[in-house]
Amino acid sequence: MAIKKLSLKNFRCFQNTSYDLCDGLNFFHGTNGAGKTSILEAVYILGSGNSFRTTKSNNLIKLGSDSFKISAEIGDSGQKITISKTKSKNLSIKVNEKNKIKRELVSLLPINAIDSKMFFYLSSAPDYRRKSLDRSLFLVSNTYQKSWFSYYSALRQRNSSLKRNSPQEAISWNMPLSDAASVIQNERSYFLNKIKVNFFNLVKDQLHDGFAERLTIMNISLEKGFSNEVLLDDLEASLAQDLFKKTTQCGPHKADLVFNFDSSIAKDLFSRGEEKAFSIIWGLAISMTLIDLGIDNVTVLDDLSSEIDEAHLETLLTIIKKAPNQFIFSNISDLFNSKIDENFNIKKFHVEH
Repeated sequence: MAIKKLSLKNFRCFQNTSYDLCDGLNFFHGTNGAGKTSILEAVYILGSGNSFRTTKSNNLIKLGSDSFKISAEIGDSGQKITISKTKSKNLSIKVNEKNKIKRELVSLLPINAIDSKMFFYLSSAPDYRRKSLDRSLFLVSNTYQKSWFSYYSALRQRNSSLKRNSPQEAISWNMPLSDAASVIQNERSYFLNKIKVNFFNLVKDQLHDGFAERLTIMNISLEKGFSNEVLLDDLEASLAQDLFKKTTQCGPHKADLVFNFDSSIAKDLFSRGEEKAFSIIWGLAISMTLIDLGIDNVTVLDDLSSEIDEAHLETLLTIIKKAPNQFIFSNISDLFNSKIDENFNIKKFHVEH
């Protein structure tokens, strides 16, 4: 699944423009303020109905205009997604002229965004890493979705019981929580193991770069959020403390991905540029894993070279060229020579007002 044609009308700084994209790498370059990030933002909106830059959709309308429209032709079928907004009305989402809701976009055009938040994947709070993993798993597993919703529904009920100081009612939710937690843990572990395979395959051949070579011995694990084999045992043991704190303190909602080297946490060893380089490679590994599991997706990456030195940038470009899906990314300067290997599937776009 790839975007064949992207059109923007009165969106951000664009009045009326369109781009014919390839199904490989699409590279947008230009000065700051030219609109590169806005193009990637438009792609993200097409797959989610939301912006990664603002929660106020009226801010997306070009100054002096009353509305915006983003449209894209998807895949060989010519399916068309159109998202529009006027200042006085709600966001309109249409697929082949039929009204849709936001959550339907996710399966129509799965987007994996490597954005400014993703650049600090390692130093972000566990909640960010956990939600990032969950978003990807939602695309590949209906079983995971069902168990996730069951778990959080039961969690709300148990926490409500704890706040009312009702231990017996809280205990009644232990088994539903434990059953759902087992499924969540198994699915997360399976998916993480798949990502790790792709991640290590991406870095194993980059031994000319000391940082990439170091990544080949990184330890990556999942802290499931509870200590016993089944959550039920933890819930029973922690009841008194849960009642005291009025909340459930263990379970998959406390899970985290851990990245370290022996006893040293990776984020404490990496510079900002190295953390960004890692995050880009990790994001690409997620995209590849989704494809392995039957979910074609579009990866978007903004401002590639910022804070990345030349050696790491060369490594990243080599790795990005291995992307098996449509990859849309941006940078201030042109990272590629005017002559590109004819076997390399890339289109370049110079963005300017």
